[in-house]
Amino acid sequence: SELTYAERNYERQVLRQQALAPGIGPFARLRALALWLDAVLFNWIWGYGERPWRLTMAMIAAILAFGTLQFALDAVPGRDWWEHVYFSGITFLTIGYGDLAPIGFLPRLLAIVEGVAGILFIGMLIASATKKIMYR
Repeated sequence: SELTYAERNYERQVLRQQALAPGIGPFARLRALALWLDAVLFNWIWGYGERPWRLTMAMIAAILAFGTLQFALDAVPGRDWWEHVYFSGITFLTIGYGDLAPIGFLPRLLAIVEGVAGILFIGMLIASATKKIMYR
């Protein structure tokens, strides 16, 4: 609901004030800064579950970014940019047809990171949809 989103925005502002407050120790500042950056990231990516369209756009951007990185690394030799984006989408969405496979250590590692990111994003999308359905 909009009230939840407003509460989270307020909490984010309080965390920002705590992170930038004078006179706190370095560990307390680091913790407050980490919590504030976490809140900023979650707000930007999915609006704390209240803005699933943001999450969808972030997923598309991540697929394009991973595909571009795979293309730059020539992960699947002899393939063009669009086929690397296709590979990225299949990996991100954890489908894994097996028709394309990365060659080399770094592209394979990137594919693993992309698969984990895809699982996290899909989980967040399911959580957001569940939240929207339950609080109608």
